[in-house]
Amino acid sequence: MAQVNGPRRQEALATLADEGCSHELAVLIEGPEGPVVIYAMEVESVEHPRMAANSSKHAIDKEHLEVVGRAIGEPVLLESLLDLFP
Repeated sequence: MAQVNGPRRQEALATLADEGCSHELAVLIEGPEGPVVIYAMEVESVEHPRMAANSSKHAIDKEHLEVVGRAIGEPVLLESLLDLFP
């Protein structure tokens, strides 16, 4: 993440534009069974970012897909507490 917020920031921002994403957020919390990453994107279409990332020419997208693929574990149960926007 330091790379994305540092020397590769412009490349990361270019991928957001390609994906039609206006906001991307990743948060790490410590859960009872280990760390949990919460990842959210604000997009108009859920499918567009997936298609853009899968066909991307940006090296950072390929690296991101590899890291996410290794990091995904068992699904956890979530309860939406608030989903409010105008």
